[in-house]
Amino acid sequence: MWGQWVGYIGDLGFVTLNIDKDKNLVGRLLVSNTKDAQLSFYANAKLILNETQNAPLSSLENSFKLIIDNVQIYNSNIERNKEDDFEFCKTEYELNKEAAKLIAKLGGPFVLEGMISLRGALVVLSKNSEAFDKECHLGKLENTSENEIEATKTMSWSDFKAWALDEKYENDGLIFRGQESSLYKLETTFHRAGRRDLLRFGVEEVPLLNRNLSSELDRHFNLNLDYSELLYIAQHHGFPTPLLDWTNSPFVAAYFAFHKIPKSTDKGRVRIYIFDKLKWGNQYGNGFHTIDEPGPCFAPFEVNSINNSRALPQQSLVTFSNISNIESYIRYREAEDKINYLTTVDINIEDRNKVMKDLEIMGITAATLFPGLDGVCQALKERLFS
Repeated sequence: MWGQWVGYIGDLGFVTLNIDKDKNLVGRLLVSNTKDAQLSFYANAKLILNETQNAPLSSLENSFKLIIDNVQIYNSNIERNKEDDFEFCKTEYELNKEAAKLIAKLGGPFVLEGMISLRGALVVLSKNSEAFDKECHLGKLENTSENEIEATKTMSWSDFKAWALDEKYENDGLIFRGQESSLYKLETTFHRAGRRDLLRFGVEEVPLLNRNLSSELDRHFNLNLDYSELLYIAQHHGFPTPLLDWTNSPFVAAYFAFHKIPKSTDKGRVRIYIFDKLKWGNQYGNGFHTIDEPGPCFAPFEVNSINNSRALPQQSLVTFSNISNIESYIRYREAEDKINYLTTVDINIEDRNKVMKDLEIMGITAATLFPGLDGVCQALKERLFS
């Protein structure tokens, strides 16, 4: 049993349980304290299913125990805008006292007990005395391998061209992503690989990645300053990361939605995602977050394009996410904030050849988006071979 569960516990705030596919039943619990972010914490977690039950996990009969241990405060660093701002900010001494109290209050190890619902949610019924003082429902975000969310709009290619231009003219803060099937989720390659625990990723994979890329590129990456750039380079060379590629151009997004589809295919739909990074930034901020961020996080940002010749022609930017089902999380925020952040447009695949011809006329081809021999050959293949 593995995956990602997200919920809300009492006064503590957002709670996330992450279990990697290759670490069955063992993972990480993260708690984002909404009242005092500096008292957010994470802990090791082990899920124990009721051994007397032989029923499948879809049964309400299944009970579980969640053993929590090694509780650690997320971040005890103090940031002040003014030297004399003690009136509005805890001193480090005061914060450390509160952190120590919280850890003592949580204790460890301690055990939570509950039931598994029909759709795989974890319902915590018995609580650790003070730390978890209310019943909690942790919903599982990924219940199917395919995207079940309907598109906001379905358009012909001709209609999309006109509509996208109008939208971009009105709001330059829109960013775009194209996916070759409307059935594909909005999901990072890290999460697609069956991984959920970014703390483990940061400890086990990132240092190894850093050593190998530094050697290959003859350059040292300072993980305090160059973390996002390291992941960005790795992402564009096939390494799974919690980043997702976007573009400022609706037509570059259309290229990436259609270019891998064979010319003979006429069934199905591609999907274009249109995200309002300005509205989102006003509510939640933009920019790279640390991978051990305890709360649910989705954030767009631009990365230094050194060592990546594709970034400029593709008008690239990326989003960081510690959430596996990104669209579900954005829809949750839309409902909470009563603001539309994300629009999705499906276009029939039967328009594929017209799309690629129009994009070639616009100067959007493999040769322009992928500088080098590979891009040139892909562009010629598209033009010359059926």
